[in-house]
Amino acid sequence: MVPRDGTYEVKGSAELNLWDGSVPVRLTFLHKAADAAKELAAVKLEKGKRVALAGMAAAARAGDELVLLPRPDGAFTGGDVTLRDVEVAPSTEKK
Repeated sequence: MVPRDGTYEVKGSAELNLWDGSVPVRLTFLHKAADAAKELAAVKLEKGKRVALAGMAAAARAGDELVLLPRPDGAFTGGDVTLRDVEVAPSTEKK
């Protein structure tokens, strides 16, 4: 949940560990407000490969939620996504 209005960006990395198989999985970045949720970006995850979480940013109001959600595309037997050094912070980009 963001504490105040502003633009926030996500930094860090994600790594997929499937228990069996090699189904494609994408990590989606969602902006959830009181009245709706919207997918803003997605990163393709591959088994055993670390992927940088770059270019994920959202304008949000105080109380909104920014969500990272793994979504398998097909039959899924199980697995996990490890997030490393994840930080959600106000954007430092100059406009």
